Amino acid sequence: DCWTLEPERAYHFPRIKACIEKAHMYDPDIIFEGGVYEILNKQVERTKVPAFIFEYFGLPVEERCFVLEDMLYLDGHHRNVLGEGNHAPDMSRTETQMWFLYRASLYIDMGFESIHLGSTPSMNDVDKNQDFAGWKRVTELIRKYAKAHARRGMVLLNAHATDMKTQKNELLFDFYAWLICGWIPKGETDGLPTEDHPQKIDINLYENE
Repeated sequence: DCWTLEPERAYHFPRIKACIEKAHMYDPDIIFEGGVYEILNKQVERTKVPAFIFEYFGLPVEERCFVLEDMLYLDGHHRNVLGEGNHAPDMSRTETQMWFLYRASLYIDMGFESIHLGSTPSMNDVDKNQDFAGWKRVTELIRKYAKAHARRGMVLLNAHATDMKTQKNELLFDFYAWLICGWIPKGETDGLPTEDHPQKIDINLYENE
């Protein structure tokens, strides 16, 4: 479950790492992708910040856990966006960038070589006015970590993004992805599809952000 953190280290991560290693025995060129998503909750505060995260950001090493409030928008918007207590973070804030680097490092350590970084619009409200400095910083640090720790010294980064470029026309991700969904056309009844009566849909971009 990508939205909850509790079972990961004890159960999911060891099994995932073993599966990736087994797959790479058959085909070492397979690339697996993990996701760091745009929804956070109080569970982050049960996670200790590793020393290397402070070091990557040039900060003094502290003995503490991540702080949710330090990841959120100062004006209070984008809170409770996916149920009570689930919030979209502000990528301009250092604590958010630290969290994304930490999460990406976990996947890289397991053998993942591609990281999806979530749906960016909800995280960009401040950062887009700062030339995406937060995103640029965290993506550069993820690549730095991958160069030292990834199985082939590289990582591919992508996100649900459309027009994210710096003022120097720099792309922040290796490829940009957006959601394509099936919508019920006007005049059609939304019902359970069967072999005799398939559900008619139109394929369009998801634009409900």
